[in-house]
Amino acid sequence: MFGTATGYPLTPDEEEMLHEFARQAAGKGAIVLVTLERRPALASLTSTDADTFAKVLQDLNVSLDTRFVVRFAPEMNGTWTGWGQQPAAYVNAFRTGIRSAKCQT
Repeated sequence: MFGTATGYPLTPDEEEMLHEFARQAAGKGAIVLVTLERRPALASLTSTDADTFAKVLQDLNVSLDTRFVVRFAPEMNGTWTGWGQQPAAYVNAFRTGIRSAKCQT
């Protein structure tokens, strides 16, 4: 398993870095662990953000035959993250992403 962290929603530069990271991991037969670190406020994350990210992973899965594990905004209980200590907003943002991901499968 190879791990990387990226901002979320993805910028074009972050998407390209994720593509390159996934290519390298796939070349070693590794699963890719992607940690998403939210950029805007949790409440402003949308299903479009999740759909776009899910489509990137789906395309990489098809083209590279690799798998992904996604960590969404970890350490949400901490005060040291911008998304920490906001349990209701965190759950809503997570559920928005899960509903979207289900639509992709």
